[in-house]
This record gives sequence, structure tokens and C-alpha cells, in this order.
Amino acid sequence: MEDEKELIALKMADLIVRQLNAELNASEEAGLQLWLDADPAHLALYEEMADKHSRGKALTDIKQYDVKAAFQRFESKIKTPSVKLWPRIAAAAAILLVVGLGVFFYTQRHLEGSGATRDLLANDIKPGGNKAYLVLSNGKRVSLTDAANGELAKEAGVEITKTADGQVVYATRGSDEESSD
Repeated sequence: MEDEKELIALKMADLIVRQLNAELNASEEAGLQLWLDADPAHLALYEEMADKHSRGKALTDIKQYDVKAAFQRFESKIKTPSVKLWPRIAAAAAILLVVGLGVFFYTQRHLEGSGATRDLLANDIKPGGNKAYLVLSNGKRVSLTDAANGELAKEAGVEITKTADGQVVYATRGSDEESSD
């Protein structure tokens, strides 16, 4: 706080000297006038410096102050702590990397599917039409829609026939029992 007062006093002394030499602009003149009106001691200092006999003594006192050193002391007290930027950038990059990898693996897994899903899709039954088929024990497929009426197949003692009204009849050889489905 003492250094700040010292810095203000140096600035005001400079303004007073420049005012006495008629080197002030309007805004500096207004600032000096506010400072003079703020305290009677300020006005007394101004009048003392304005006195031609004491002007030389005041200038000698002002020159004794090392303005640069006073400003550096003042500036060192108001410095703000520096914030390191690289750790923040590294943290943001790590978060982006983790999120990006998560999204990548999540979408890859759902796009390709698991091995079991791929096997099921490869062996999936294709959509058919409005037809009926009978698959025999030897793997042969008989279209019931396209088959003519009469005997469809004979296999292992079973005779399969199609009647005129579209029913399929299973009959075993050597037996009179019939089963329809």
C-alpha cells in the first residue's frame, strides 16, 4: 500500500511540474485538479512547488526517487499466479480420446453384430410365397400347392396322397387306418 501511495505521489509530482511548464493536456489538467481538491495537503504541496524558490528543492527530491524500481516493486505485488495450460489441454485430449474410442467400439459392435448373430443371419430362411411344402424323411421337398391330386410319395411303409378337396392323407401299408391333416 505504501508503494502505491509512493507511485501516485510521483505521478502527481510529475503532473505538477508539467503543469508549471504548461505541458499538460485537458484530461491531465482535470486529473490534477481532482487530486488538488481531494486534500488540503495536496494544495499545499502544489503551492510549495509553484514557489520559484522551493521549486528547485522539490525537483531535487523527486529525482531522488527511482521511479522504475518503485514501479517494479508495485508490479511484483499485483502479479497474478500463472495458470499452466498444458495440463488442461492434455486432460481435454484424454477425455476426447476415451469418448471417441467408446463411440467407435460401440458402433462397430452394433454394426457388425456378434458371431452368433452373423451365423443366424447366414442360415436365415428366405421369405417364401403363399405355398405349402411337405418335407420327407429323405430331405425331398414336395409342393402341396403345385402337386396334382393323387399319390404324392411312398416311403417306409407310408403312402401320402392328396385328395380332390386339397386334403393330405397318410396311410400305412397293410393297415386300413387313415390319418388326415
